[in-house]
Amino acid sequence: MKKQILEEKCESCDTKIPPVQDENSKFNLCQLCKPWVLNSIYEVPEEFIGFSITEPELFKISLRLMEHFDKPTNDEEWYAYFCHIHEKKKMETKLDSHLFLKIKSDYLRRNFEDGDVLTQCNQILLFSQIKEILYVYSRKLRAIEEEKLRLIERGWKNYADRLIWDEIKSNSYELEGKIITTEEIISIIEMAYSIPGMSQTFSQWMIFDWVMNSDERPIIEVLAYFRELAEIFQECKIVKMPDSPVFLEHFFDLFCGSFGQNLQYLILASLYKWQRALRPSHHFLVRHRDVWRRSFQLLRNIIETLGPEKAKISKGKISITGVLGHNYFIKPNVFKSELQHWLVTTSNDRHICIDILEEHKKLPIADQLCSVVLSLANDWIVAHEITTIVRSWSE
Repeated sequence: MKKQILEEKCESCDTKIPPVQDENSKFNLCQLCKPWVLNSIYEVPEEFIGFSITEPELFKISLRLMEHFDKPTNDEEWYAYFCHIHEKKKMETKLDSHLFLKIKSDYLRRNFEDGDVLTQCNQILLFSQIKEILYVYSRKLRAIEEEKLRLIERGWKNYADRLIWDEIKSNSYELEGKIITTEEIISIIEMAYSIPGMSQTFSQWMIFDWVMNSDERPIIEVLAYFRELAEIFQECKIVKMPDSPVFLEHFFDLFCGSFGQNLQYLILASLYKWQRALRPSHHFLVRHRDVWRRSFQLLRNIIETLGPEKAKISKGKISITGVLGHNYFIKPNVFKSELQHWLVTTSNDRHICIDILEEHKKLPIADQLCSVVLSLANDWIVAHEITTIVRSWSE
């Protein structure tokens, strides 16, 4: 019985009316609140990280599919993230299977679960060798850096800058038939230190893959390639990069749309979700409940007071009839601006630009809508202030 009572209330305005039944929505919402609530949750940017969002409805679906994923902080979470993406998209089965198998195989190999026992043992020994080489040189580099800092603290900065540090002697190492030099090792270590979110474990796996995959490129070219990917990755503002070079490369391919827009939008949607700043006045999930509720109740009261001949709630929009009989329709704007979260149109689908005043932009969204509704209902009275309304009459 209690559940039935709860289902008769809108979770946004608390109004006791039958909520809109929508199996795609996890909220019980009335017809008035639903479009504005969902638009606040699944809002779409016109452009994001250099990509134009040309399919806003697809982006909304992607936001919904990725809403429960937080930023990955380790490779287990990155693996779960990729699994979720390849499970949720709609692509050709063969292509998707190939992509997923590549990720799965890489994940198993990094846990030394791929191949027979002898292969696993050889891989463990190789990885341990690489790890030890990098550790030795990292320790030497740290010792030199600490000595430089001590000289600088004592006022010997110019001397420290000119000093030739010869503690690290040139050497080379043979790894499964491939040669890596001291200079290359130092460059790899310095890359990991210079790029936020990149670990030395990434460097170890990068060398490991270079050896195991029979990559014919010099390791310094491989280094330059992943440095470029890592720098692009910084634009995504994710604190922790994956330790797997294959994961980083796969993320970059998905991000750039190499495997289609569906997969790209899942990546972009998750990044957008992690980066966007939510304002309690405009976003349902972080709303101040009482303020939000009272605001939408006020909007409903204004619409009901105007009466059905002047204002009514239609599916997905608010319909208003002005003093002179002109009809207007208000619905959420797909690409919102800070001063205009709505789209106002006429009967012949003409757009009317109505911005909220700068000093009112922090008001709750429903309070702003109250102003728009009253302005349109009294279009003849406010016409001298909102000239775009007048222009719509002659079009």
